[in-house]
Amino acid sequence: MLSPTVEGAWSDAIAITIVRVNLDRASEIRVYFFNPNNDSGQDWGQDINCSTQSNGERYGEASLPFAEFASRLCVFHYDSRELGSLSLVPEGDVARATELGRNSWAASYESGA
Repeated sequence: MLSPTVEGAWSDAIAITIVRVNLDRASEIRVYFFNPNNDSGQDWGQDINCSTQSNGERYGEASLPFAEFASRLCVFHYDSRELGSLSLVPEGDVARATELGRNSWAASYESGA
């Protein structure tokens, strides 16, 4: 997981624990997680602010909408033998995560800078 600055630039890599992925009260898919750096309420740039209450968080959890969370992943693995189907991930979330990443921390990787 990236730890971006408020401008969305890569600051550092952090390890977090994903607790669950669930629909919130507004029927939006959210990722609920623990951040061991105790920065759960931080501003990750591009108006991405971790929520710590009011979106179904349990004590100690932070959450983000799925696309915003995914936009801050720099490495992840997908094993086609695992349960689940890529077709279940809303295309809009994939497009949003890609856009957020490309317009912030990933821009330097695509430009070769």
